[in-house]
Amino acid sequence: MSQSQLLPVSRDEMLSRGWEELDVVFVTGDAYVDHPGFAVAILSRFLESSGFRVGIISQPDWHSADAWKIFGQPKLAFCISAGNMDSMINHYTANRKIRGADAYSPNGQIGLRPDRATLAYSQRAREAFPDCPVIIGGVEASLRRFAHYDYWSDKIKRSIALDSKADLLIYGMGEMPLLEIITRLRDGEPVQTIRNVRGSVYRLKQSEDLPPESKNVVHLPSMEEIEEDKLLFARMTRLIYDNLNPFLNITLVQEHAKEAVVANPPAMPLSQDEIDNIYNLPFTRKPHPIYDKKNQKIPAWEVIKNSIQIHRGCFGGCSFCSIAAHQGKFIQSRSKKSILNEIKSLTKAPDFNGIISDLGGPTANMYELYCRNTEAKQNCQRISCLFPDQCGNLKTDHGELIELMRETREIPNVRQVLIASGVRTDLAQLDKRYISELAAFHVGGHLKTAPEHVHQKVLNLMHKPPFDNYLNFCNEFSEHSQNAGKEQYLVPYLIAGFPGTTLQIAIDAAVCLKQHNIKSEQIQEFVPCPGELATCIYYTGINPLDGEPVYVPKKLRERRLQKALLMYHKPENYHDIKTALHEAKREDLIGNGASCLITAFPPKAESIKRTSQVKRLKKQNEKEKIEKEKRRELYELAAEEIKQKKFTQKFPDKKYFKPQQIDPNKIRSRYDETRQLDSDKTRPRRDENRRFDSDKTRPRRDENRRFDSDKTRPRRDENRRFDSDKTRPRRDENRRFDSDRTRPRRDENRRFDSDKTRPIRDESRRFDSDRTRPRRDENRRFDSDKTRPKRDENRRFDSDKTRPIRDENRRFDSDKTRPRRDENRRFDSDKTRPKRDENRQFDQDKPRRNFSDGRRFDGKPKRREFGDNSDLRNEKNYRQKSDYRKTADEKSQDGNSDNGTKRNDKNFGGGDGKRRETGNSERKFSSGAKRNNFQSKNHKPKKF
Repeated sequence: MSQSQLLPVSRDEMLSRGWEELDVVFVTGDAYVDHPGFAVAILSRFLESSGFRVGIISQPDWHSADAWKIFGQPKLAFCISAGNMDSMINHYTANRKIRGADAYSPNGQIGLRPDRATLAYSQRAREAFPDCPVIIGGVEASLRRFAHYDYWSDKIKRSIALDSKADLLIYGMGEMPLLEIITRLRDGEPVQTIRNVRGSVYRLKQSEDLPPESKNVVHLPSMEEIEEDKLLFARMTRLIYDNLNPFLNITLVQEHAKEAVVANPPAMPLSQDEIDNIYNLPFTRKPHPIYDKKNQKIPAWEVIKNSIQIHRGCFGGCSFCSIAAHQGKFIQSRSKKSILNEIKSLTKAPDFNGIISDLGGPTANMYELYCRNTEAKQNCQRISCLFPDQCGNLKTDHGELIELMRETREIPNVRQVLIASGVRTDLAQLDKRYISELAAFHVGGHLKTAPEHVHQKVLNLMHKPPFDNYLNFCNEFSEHSQNAGKEQYLVPYLIAGFPGTTLQIAIDAAVCLKQHNIKSEQIQEFVPCPGELATCIYYTGINPLDGEPVYVPKKLRERRLQKALLMYHKPENYHDIKTALHEAKREDLIGNGASCLITAFPPKAESIKRTSQVKRLKKQNEKEKIEKEKRRELYELAAEEIKQKKFTQKFPDKKYFKPQQIDPNKIRSRYDETRQLDSDKTRPRRDENRRFDSDKTRPRRDENRRFDSDKTRPRRDENRRFDSDKTRPRRDENRRFDSDRTRPRRDENRRFDSDKTRPIRDESRRFDSDRTRPRRDENRRFDSDKTRPKRDENRRFDSDKTRPIRDENRRFDSDKTRPRRDENRRFDSDKTRPKRDENRQFDQDKPRRNFSDGRRFDGKPKRREFGDNSDLRNEKNYRQKSDYRKTADEKSQDGNSDNGTKRNDKNFGGGDGKRRETGNSERKFSSGAKRNNFQSKNHKPKKF
């Protein structure tokens, strides 16, 4: 092997070569391995061989632009690639979980490249040197050159050429387009004018005109159209795949709002001389020494370090594969001389073990296969040359490949040449000599094959041959292996969760695999990669080739069950398989029969494992719950500190009072919590029974209420009990007071404590004797000739003692006053009842706070503490007058006479503390006070 100096990865290495600056700087998401299996190695060596000074920045820290400045500004351009794989597929599994290792990073370390690496690297290049041209390429850029469906964000994304702000995008393998662009930049041509290079994509600004649609220019549905209509997305995908043939010379244009992307025709296939020159470059075939110093290994390089690539491209046209979209469908084969020379140079390496690990390419058995009809080749729009049937123009003779295999085995120091690339089984059966040669000399015990699935419906969507074709290949391979005296096995590769696969189809596939005793160890869940036909089916549910609807399993659970069914032989999948069989009502496959997939009872080891797993999950949930509570407490403390800081800044002279922590069992809320009375006895919620003078409870608002005994008062519209079992009639009927004597209807004479009648509403009313009470607006007599003032003045009860105005404390049977409607009310003693929404006092003179200004019933102010939640509910209805505590005589001195005062519109509904909206009517009290007329226009009183 010819030794050559590695390309510089640091400024010191650049200066050691005698270079003051670089022409091109490659930025890659892979570790730097100087091997033809790594794209950055091929492209950098190819430009170096053309006379350009090239440097490589491998896996830079994308959090800042410092790594892009180590060489200074490149003279010509930055060339950026995410690496050999799409960065999202490299990072995440089909279940959108982070992978455990990155095969293209030192020691498989994950996280050395960002998600959507091409975008991140382009942004940092622009940040470091805004005037330097940026060219993007690689698999990630090739598959995202148009608007595409992104599986990880589950939405349509714009072309990466627009999002990256790159000057140019190169799709495909890119050697010739990149060389042409760099050469033109070196000759002084601005990058903005380089728009006619094959295999490149450029963007059009709003001020630029779109190329008119013609025979060689096809306009794809715009970004906005495919977002709204999935059928147009399927049509766009079909147009892209119909024009992958570079000989058609078709330019594709797609609008993105105010901008557009223009994709020139694909680059022409490389001739045999051109591809030989590329692979004959002086590769060291080793990682850069910086990894050896740290004792780091590159897992991907360990697999391919002794492999030989003999061709590019694939004409299989599988719907889940992107090789045709990246490398093209035309096979570009190396010459036998170039391949043999590479093997001879490899055998001279001191660490060569005499085994060529792989002699192949994208597909192992397509070397030197091509279209024999040149005219048909130039006009061909077929996606696959093998599906739905084999093209008649395809050369299928494996003679040259067989001859190459034989010559490689004869090279000195080569003990064995293996075929590790996937073998296309339907193509291999067209030449039986290849199977015989393969089984006899090039299989190390296991041969990788890819039937992908067993159900014909799914195979049609995959563009794969029938499963019977694979079974025939298995029989022939087994026969040739026996003839060679070897015991060898096939390793099938299957895909789970592919579009079109239902749970029933997955069960049928598992039954078929068991019938043929096929136990696959390589099951891949389908991952919708941008730019693939299968991805279009997954997103739209439509086959873009025929427009037929397709069932798509998108739920992760369903995909997991399908994967478990294809691996029916593994004990750890027992419970998932059993769940799938029960859901599909295929219990006949559970048992000990030969046709059953699983046994009736799980394996002992799996049962113990599942029990342990449940226990572990319970412990984990408990631990997470405790941690969550701790985080919540820390958050509350931080929030309280912030609150205190803001309060101190706003009110520097005031002291901050931390809100008290209230026990939820003792909280006194306005509506929802219990309320305390005059003792430890509590009053229930607003709509529940309320305690009065004892443990006896008062029923809900609309139920009977207890007063001073167990005697209850009926509902609002029913008879109410007062101080005895004697009942009071309904609101609009005769009501009983202290005896069985009845009072007439509201508008008739009413009886009080005797048979003496009370005149009509507007006349004098009798009370306890023949003494009459004046009209509504005059003084009213009670139990004597003493008069009671007008409606809005103090009223006399049983003596000359007066009762204050309606909105003030009212006197009952003594000088003791009763507060306003919404304040504490007195009954038959000095005991007061609290407000409706506050604690109420009953049998004691203990005062309680009334108004929002902090006054108590005894006139003394009460301090209102911070955080107190006992605000008055109907505070806005109170009128805080300056003469609130004035007596009747003082009011008379102020000019408020008995005949000039008006009462409030709302009154109390009796001694029960029940609030009633009564307009301007009046009501009576238990001691003989006048009652309101609660009768509306349409209300008719009921007879008692």
